[in-house]
Amino acid sequence: MGRRNRQRNDNDEEGLAHRVITMLLRLAQLTCACIVMGILARFCYLITVARVTANSRIVYTLVIAGITIVFSVLFCAPFNILAIAFPFDFVLFVTWLVAFSLLASQSHHCNTDWFHNYWGYYWGRWWDDGPVGLVPRYDGCGYWKTTLAFSFIASMMHLLSFILGIYIFRTYVRVSESLEHAKKHTEKLRKPSHATQASGGNGVPTNGATNGATVQETNAAGLPKPPRTPTPPGDATPVQPATQV
Repeated sequence: MGRRNRQRNDNDEEGLAHRVITMLLRLAQLTCACIVMGILARFCYLITVARVTANSRIVYTLVIAGITIVFSVLFCAPFNILAIAFPFDFVLFVTWLVAFSLLASQSHHCNTDWFHNYWGYYWGRWWDDGPVGLVPRYDGCGYWKTTLAFSFIASMMHLLSFILGIYIFRTYVRVSESLEHAKKHTEKLRKPSHATQASGGNGVPTNGATNGATVQETNAAGLPKPPRTPTPPGDATPVQPATQV
């Protein structure tokens, strides 16, 4: 008995630990997505003021960040059944890794022509001082590196959630048992309705008996009738009792 209670306590502690880790990972994913979206949204606002089209890689990263924010909020609750979302974690891991690769291949430091003539130029609002290429600036270098860093961190957070989700799903989530429990619960809910229909819908039995007592026949005067004499089989005429003289 003591060993069983000890094993149950260990399972409860382990279950609490993975729930806390799951919630922390979701909060980390939400934080990374909000940081990336905030920086890129600021840059898109600046290039809109300059009447320039946003780079397709930046737009792609913005979309992934928005999806991650919604996903992290919906699946932040520490319930084991939410571990079924681990395939989506893998998808977001891949998409974030692609976003990081696209941004890093564009410029992984602040000394490229793309950074000078696009990110740094529009981040520092240098379009009023001269055309592109004549005013090279390093404005927004820290924000660009922050975007790259948190894009990579977001991909790793989703990879960890994917691995943890597989463990929770295989260890704690029993799909067949859950379906069987739901089926039994549905059958229990159906039984009272069948009983109500059998009783006529108002709880009164319809078989001629009321609360276990039989109904006795009465004559016109209200007196009980004598019991009927059963007719012997094969004889249609009932036997009359003999009268005394």
